[in-house]
Amino acid sequence: MFFFTFKKINKMVEYNFPNHRRGTTFKAKRITVSLDLTGARIDLHFKHISSNKIIFSWSTSDGTITFVDAAAGIFLLNKVKLSPPASLYEYDAQLIKADGDVIPLLYGVMRVTQNITQVL
Repeated sequence: MFFFTFKKINKMVEYNFPNHRRGTTFKAKRITVSLDLTGARIDLHFKHISSNKIIFSWSTSDGTITFVDAAAGIFLLNKVKLSPPASLYEYDAQLIKADGDVIPLLYGVMRVTQNITQVL
């Protein structure tokens, strides 16, 4: 599992994910932000760099993001098999607080490369 921590509050932090090979498992990533996440929702959406269509995403609402310690600002992007077309994707992550306030957390890119070997 990969860990990273962000200390800025109410400022979007740039983080570019390492390249991901299409059709393989995206390993879980533990993220710490300096915010209390209690009662909040987190949405992280990836879009193709030249379109406005969401291609894949993580969210606390569907269980692909889980809180490790919400009060301490720790959450987990759960592992998933990712098979979007090979390309460059941009993303951002937002915290939606219980009172409706939206706080930007992260943004950046991830390149998905073609997997040659196909699992049969």
